[in-house]
Amino acid sequence: MRTKSFWSLGILLLTSGPAWAEAEYSADANLGLRLTRGEEESARFMEYRDLTTGVISGADFDYFNAGTHAAGSVRNVGRDDQSYLLSGGRYYQYRYRLGYDFLPHNLSFGSRTFYTAGVGTGEISYPTGTEGTGFAPSPNIIDSNVRDVQGWRSVEYSLQRKKLFGGLEVSLDSPFFLNVTANRTTLEGIRPSLTTGGIYSRSGGLPTSIFFEFPEPVDQGTTTVEVEGGYKSGTIYASATGELSKFATELRFLTFRNPFATGGGVDLRDKYSLSPDSDLKRLSLQTTVYRLPLDSTLQLKGSTENITNSIVLEKTLSMSDEEHNEDTNTINTVTLNRDVFEGDLSHKNASAVWSARPLSPLTMELYYRYLIRENHNTEILYDGDARNPRHAYRKNNGGAELGYKLPARTKLRSGYDYAAVVRRERIDGIATFDKTLFAELKNSYFDLVGAKVKYSYLRRTSEFGNAAASGLTALTRRFDVTDQRRNAVKASVDVTPLRDLDLGVGYTWRRSVYDKTVIGLLDAVADEWNFDVTYRWPETVQVTAFADVEKADRRGFHRTGSGVPSDAESGNTYNWQDTWKDRNYRYGVIVQVPVIEQTLDLTTSYAQEYADGVVDFLAPGSTSATTPPRDIFNMGDYRKNILQAKLTYQVTRALGASLGALWERLRSDDIQYNNYVNNGLAASNGRNQFLLTGAYKDNRYSATTAYLTVSYRF
Repeated sequence: MRTKSFWSLGILLLTSGPAWAEAEYSADANLGLRLTRGEEESARFMEYRDLTTGVISGADFDYFNAGTHAAGSVRNVGRDDQSYLLSGGRYYQYRYRLGYDFLPHNLSFGSRTFYTAGVGTGEISYPTGTEGTGFAPSPNIIDSNVRDVQGWRSVEYSLQRKKLFGGLEVSLDSPFFLNVTANRTTLEGIRPSLTTGGIYSRSGGLPTSIFFEFPEPVDQGTTTVEVEGGYKSGTIYASATGELSKFATELRFLTFRNPFATGGGVDLRDKYSLSPDSDLKRLSLQTTVYRLPLDSTLQLKGSTENITNSIVLEKTLSMSDEEHNEDTNTINTVTLNRDVFEGDLSHKNASAVWSARPLSPLTMELYYRYLIRENHNTEILYDGDARNPRHAYRKNNGGAELGYKLPARTKLRSGYDYAAVVRRERIDGIATFDKTLFAELKNSYFDLVGAKVKYSYLRRTSEFGNAAASGLTALTRRFDVTDQRRNAVKASVDVTPLRDLDLGVGYTWRRSVYDKTVIGLLDAVADEWNFDVTYRWPETVQVTAFADVEKADRRGFHRTGSGVPSDAESGNTYNWQDTWKDRNYRYGVIVQVPVIEQTLDLTTSYAQEYADGVVDFLAPGSTSATTPPRDIFNMGDYRKNILQAKLTYQVTRALGASLGALWERLRSDDIQYNNYVNNGLAASNGRNQFLLTGAYKDNRYSATTAYLTVSYRF
């Protein structure tokens, strides 16, 4: 057949070896049609896939000939999630791998923006309508084309990632080897971004938050090349790896017309900094020595990497002051000590791991790891005073683990880990010291039962640099660097009471207490249950059911207004607590039915997942506040249903067909998106005004897709 000849020719061109007649190969191809309804309702349904109506196709092949092998696959040709892969080689000689992969990321459909010109380019604008009179603290002094949401244009926030990659491993049946890999990844499209319209000062000097959402163009790529060479034998492994990676973007800045500063005949163009070009260099060395005394192995690693970039700094800032100059837009120039920011970050690490089996039932491991992050970024001074922090740290980590085989096919493993991190320019966490103990017990005495349980305890102490400060600063602790006590338990049991019945249950619990915190997160508790069961009727039906339950609670203490918690509460100055309660549930069933043995198979599945979030506020002293905190009963709530079915019919040994369908529905009740408003210019006091485009609000859909494919095996 012509198709068979095509596959044969492709394999011959990519492989070498004895005559083609001695080769073993197989290939299959499929072609079909997909019909979808409802996919335009929300980007969530199509977030990382392409299920639009149209043709679907794919192919695979495998080839083997006297030590030479090759394999290839093609998926979703011409679609946004298409992929191509070719691999092969010759045993003990070389291996290669080539591929081209597409991955969409659909962020939001049906969004709207007042920028009607230049969307997707480096400059966006809108036509001038009826102008207001100055820097906009209220809706009547902003351009009419911005106020009128009906005149906004549609925009879809979507990114397309493409990755071209390849690799070659060569050993030529010797202890020496050389590996070379390279890839080129590009990202193109439009994503939502947020920026301020300037700094506006209300009467009395209170700042106003004026911000707007806009379509940010993305056109960037990363090229990476990695080379590894080394030596391996029965007693030693050694390698050296070098990597060069360059990130580049076509756009360094986005120029936009500022909708909050168009009055008085001023057409203000601001600039928004996009991702800067950057370069990465990495060198790593590794060696492992086997068969040392005490049946031990020693592994040593070390690496260094450096990331650099350069950014030209903007020195102008849009400002206005209602109290002094209400109707005039002001362009302030900021005094900087440098015109260009030079980014320069380095990471150096080294590690040593020694593992041994001094006795038959005893295993042990000792390890030490050292990591240092150096920050040589340019120091930028704003008006001679304020400056950018240059965070850096040094980490020492060491520990030991012991394992011992007990009677009754039981194994005990325990260990101790110590980590010390010293930070630069992190005054709220100058240093942290973690001490962790754990113990794990596994048992498989009965062939039909396997059980495992693990307990761990973490004690973190910290060096807090704000203790001498005044007010809330001296009392506020960040949970990632403050003192902490954490207990965690993880257990699981797998049982096969019958030949055709499998049962599994798992449980995880952890609790963290931040015992030095006055202002901030006080404690957090989380537990998770998961169950699964599979039953197989001999040569007939297989049913699998599963369920997962996750619960997480966290509690914090805060102060609104001035003073400290011990001070009096009145008006808008009060203490308050918040308790976040997150509940996540997921369950489903999968049924597989061989309707006609080796001819007709049916697979169906149903799954549902939903989340329920609650935030409880406790603020007894806020009764006279202007806007006291209120409990929230729908924080991140959603419910998702998925129903699938697939019927596979094997007409002959070579010819087959598949008919499938998928139904998905997502319903959201999230206070963060309910009653969404694009134009928020109607704020009564001129504060916290916004212009939004609708990004991420399209999180409700009901979509159905069905497909029919025909496959042929050569």
